Amino acid sequence: MRPDRFVHPTKGLSLLLALIGIKMLASGIVELPVAAMLGTIVVVISVSVWASVRATRRAPVTGGTAR
Repeated sequence: MRPDRFVHPTKGLSLLLALIGIKMLASGIVELPVAAMLGTIVVVISVSVWASVRATRRAPVTGGTAR
């Protein structure tokens, strides 16, 4: 895959940093399991990569004349 296809990872990483910050602030109040945070990280990164690939996908060629 070309690196120029990834247009949304900054949004995903921003969300991850916000979630990690919230987890750190709430660590004295609520204890979140490590598996829950790892699952959240995997989901956020996967969705941001999927959204990037979908946003930059080329439109399929349908009919027309070849030059």
